[in-house]
Amino acid sequence: MKTKGKTSDSANNALSPLSLDGLTPQQRRAVEERGRVLVAASAGSGKTTAMVKKIIRAVAAGVPLKDMLVLVYNEAAANELRERLHGALFEAACLSDGEQRELFRRNLDDLASANIGTIHAFCRALIKENFEKLGISPSFDILSGGEEERYMDRAMDEVFAEYCESKDEVFARLADVLSRSRKEDALRAAVRGIYAVTEIQPDRKKFADGVRASYADATGGEYARVLVEGVRRELARVRKVLEELLPVHSATGQTSYETKSRAVAELCRQAERADFAGICRIAAGAEGVLSVSVKRTKGADDDAVDISKEAFAAAKSVFSEWNGAFGDAELTERMHAQNAVFADKLFEIAERLDDAFAALKRADDVMTYADLEYFAAELVRTCDFKGRFKAVFVDEYQDVNPVQEFIINSLLPDDAFMVGDVKQCIYAFRLADPGIFLERKERYVSNASAGKAVEFNANFRSVNAVLGFVNELFDVIMTKDTSGVDYAADGHFEVGEDKKGADGNALGGCAEVHVFPYCGNSNKSGIYAEARFIATRIKSIVGRACGADGKPLGYGDCVVLVRERSSSARRLAEYVAAEGVPVDAGIFAEESSRAEDELVRFLTVLDNPRSDVPLAGFMLSCFGGFDESELALIAAERPEGGDFYDAVLAAAQRKDPLGEKTAAMLRMLDAYRLKASFRSVPELLGSIVSDFDYDACVEALGEGSAEKVISFITSRAGKDSASDISRFLASYASAGDKRPDKRPAGGNKVRFATYHSYKGLEAPVVFADVAGRTHRGGRSVENVLTDNRGYVGLNYFDFDRRSYARTLSVRAVKKMKGERERREEMRLYYVLLTRAKQYLYVTGAYAKKKAESFGRRPLVKAPESLLDYISEVKYENGLKTPCFVHEISEDAPPAVRTVRTAAAATPRREDEEAIRAAVGFRYPYAAETGLSMKYSVSALDGGGDELTLGAFADRADEGIIYHKVMERIDFGATGADAVRAELERMTAEGTLTAEEAAQVDVSAVVRCLESPVMQKARESRCYREKSFLMYVPAADVGQGSSEDKVLVQGVIDLLIDGDERIIVDFKNSLLRNEEALEKYKKQLKLYKKAVESSFLGKVDKILLYSFKTGRTVDAERDI
Repeated sequence: MKTKGKTSDSANNALSPLSLDGLTPQQRRAVEERGRVLVAASAGSGKTTAMVKKIIRAVAAGVPLKDMLVLVYNEAAANELRERLHGALFEAACLSDGEQRELFRRNLDDLASANIGTIHAFCRALIKENFEKLGISPSFDILSGGEEERYMDRAMDEVFAEYCESKDEVFARLADVLSRSRKEDALRAAVRGIYAVTEIQPDRKKFADGVRASYADATGGEYARVLVEGVRRELARVRKVLEELLPVHSATGQTSYETKSRAVAELCRQAERADFAGICRIAAGAEGVLSVSVKRTKGADDDAVDISKEAFAAAKSVFSEWNGAFGDAELTERMHAQNAVFADKLFEIAERLDDAFAALKRADDVMTYADLEYFAAELVRTCDFKGRFKAVFVDEYQDVNPVQEFIINSLLPDDAFMVGDVKQCIYAFRLADPGIFLERKERYVSNASAGKAVEFNANFRSVNAVLGFVNELFDVIMTKDTSGVDYAADGHFEVGEDKKGADGNALGGCAEVHVFPYCGNSNKSGIYAEARFIATRIKSIVGRACGADGKPLGYGDCVVLVRERSSSARRLAEYVAAEGVPVDAGIFAEESSRAEDELVRFLTVLDNPRSDVPLAGFMLSCFGGFDESELALIAAERPEGGDFYDAVLAAAQRKDPLGEKTAAMLRMLDAYRLKASFRSVPELLGSIVSDFDYDACVEALGEGSAEKVISFITSRAGKDSASDISRFLASYASAGDKRPDKRPAGGNKVRFATYHSYKGLEAPVVFADVAGRTHRGGRSVENVLTDNRGYVGLNYFDFDRRSYARTLSVRAVKKMKGERERREEMRLYYVLLTRAKQYLYVTGAYAKKKAESFGRRPLVKAPESLLDYISEVKYENGLKTPCFVHEISEDAPPAVRTVRTAAAATPRREDEEAIRAAVGFRYPYAAETGLSMKYSVSALDGGGDELTLGAFADRADEGIIYHKVMERIDFGATGADAVRAELERMTAEGTLTAEEAAQVDVSAVVRCLESPVMQKARESRCYREKSFLMYVPAADVGQGSSEDKVLVQGVIDLLIDGDERIIVDFKNSLLRNEEALEKYKKQLKLYKKAVESSFLGKVDKILLYSFKTGRTVDAERDI
């Protein structure tokens, strides 16, 4: 849904959808290959084009869309893919004739209902279709993040109370170890960490047992292996540096340095070959070698001497730390034994938490997104769905987790197409596991009968200068060890003829590295010099250089990417703005209500786009992507007597980029209105956040997480938080006056953004700020530490001394986390450097000492930033890409005001006046625009008592209970005993609580099941809780006399499809009030219309059944 900066695939629109002309050889191979195909698609390599071609050709070969499953990362991607498929199918139909044309037309009709969506959407649909096999209700809701936290807290409270009451000794000792000031926060965090990793496993018990088993062997198990491999890597770097310096010392007569270098290098070599116990022995005797003094003599190479000293110190640090940690073998074993007991208990607590959490959710008929995956996994494990789909397509396959992989693999037919790029897997914090992609690729490479692996390494985005720099850097630094990918062998971009501009000439562009030194501890002078360079270079590009479309580049075509919202990044934005460059620094904004306002505006526009001010605010937000000057042009389109929305509709008809952009926004709003018809507001907001990657924006605004913002918004709406948008907004507004609106950033400004938030986007001009230490090697640890794979590290606790000590497990898990962070950071560098289409400038402030040796000397320790990596590659291999180390700036940084919003550029006066004129207009037919976009049948005539058109009119709670019973009961149950047995089953399954079951009048249920209509139900195919949505004139739902269409949503209690087609609506009222009966009749006619137009065809009867009287009323005959 992002309208600006979208990744370009390849321009094959003029070609037939079935033609392979214009595809690269790799794309062609991927499309033509039969069977299972895995595509490793580098940045900008045209993966979506290949996927669309593959799907269209499958349709042409006779595989209908309804028999395909297409899984994508978010719903925005699903909508984009649908649009592209729609265009391709339409074009294919136009270019075909006869049966082939009819085939494409049928699939075009089926596109709206095709299985194209997220893994969660698929899991939800699968569960809804098979709820009886799982013993759950089909009417479950999905918890928002805030709601999930509350349920989790309740479950945790229950579990902890049970442990305390049972006086569990190990739990008490564990709580003593992890509780501080009588607070359980650390213990709760540890349990949640284990639970989070466990819940994404297809077999939770097997996973937990495997992790427990890892504690069986202290010095020969997984924890020891991780530490041994880490030490080997560190010492290998030291050895390599020392061996490279031996000829220098020999040539300059530095005998003592040469001798010690040989001895320390040999010590390192021995440790590289040793196991855990062997390294302990070597470390214990290393002091004799490491303590030998050395003396510099005349003629020494100063750099060689300094580097040798650094290497000696690094080796001493490694051996000393190892000896201090594991020199006492008995203590190491004792500490590990305590760890094993506590880790086992933590997993036990997590398992009991899972049970308690599940019970609470089942009682309230709710699920989490993880539950969707869990129950879907149970279904594919216990039922055979292997043949359900004839073809499966998976996008962003590198970001799946273990349980998602289990589901996908269980459904995988012979024809499958999976595409992704491990080099761009940067979401480990979401528990994505790139190892799944790598394992499948390795399997396909080694066994061609299992599948085919194809590499996409052509790039349709960037000029050759950018691609050349990326290649020469990542060929060296991106290896299987550093990222899981051998870039030189598998990811190297193909660099051929350079990109051309609109005039047919080569497109302008470059890649450069600029280092800005600073003295002392303050980097302000370096950042100021960097900012001045950025500002100067932007001014030299804007209005002079042209983009691919031949138009001059503007400020809005430039982006500065920073690692995080740090004080240094903020300072950089301030200094750039101080140089007279218009800056969109919205990521540093501090207004706490901005995200809330933007999301509420979005809902308001969905509900009623003719509300002018919210519409203008929405369009200026990141969701709309317009700026003030564009709104002014749109306002000029307003027809006489119309309002601002009419101007938007008129602007969408323009045959220019603004018209296309406006039309795309209207299509996007239509898509979300459709979603709003069958989703609660919290679910809808969650979808918006996911589709626009709004979490990154909210984090940038300093408002925490988007989930917390949604939770706050929905809490203000109270009980109406799950209702339709209109009621939700009314409750939200009545909860209190909103804070004043703050106009979101927009316009032709240089944007500041974080690396993560810019994944999937691109810009003609990119400044990559890479200053600072981005890889931290694993952050400081608490007394318990968990890894994504479930490993647990705990500090040892001496109960006598009341003191902690770091253990083998803590050190190992810290190392695991550090290695995972290092690998993900490498992939993040790749994402960063592949965003630029034309101009890429890598910039950063660098400490003076490092700057002086940039590219001139090796690094003894592992690189900690991208500039470190570039320096190392330049030293070892040389770089063709120009690298500049600037002089230390002697100019004092200016005093600047803190950047709070993007405010450097102001709109023109005439633009502002046009916008004010547009949004200030009052539409003369305002009453007509009061219609909501969607109504639920149960809310059409909301009131009280029998006049309410809910599923049960009076005594709603009791009615809901009967509704639950009829939703799950076996219609074949006869007699009171059989009904009681059914109620006991539902209670055991959690469908009913014991209190609810006690309220059920068994005789009323028996009477219902023995009624003629239910006897017919036993003999027929039945649909329970059949949901629908359809457009009808507003007048048909009692909303005035307007013929404007509104969307109506409802749920049919029972649809009998036998020799007669009958709709049955269960009521808990007496069915005697004539006014109520008329309203019920209107409701049932809507049900009938929905069934006849959408489901099965003609409906013969629409009936009301009363539990109160046992009476059946024919709505068309008796009312």
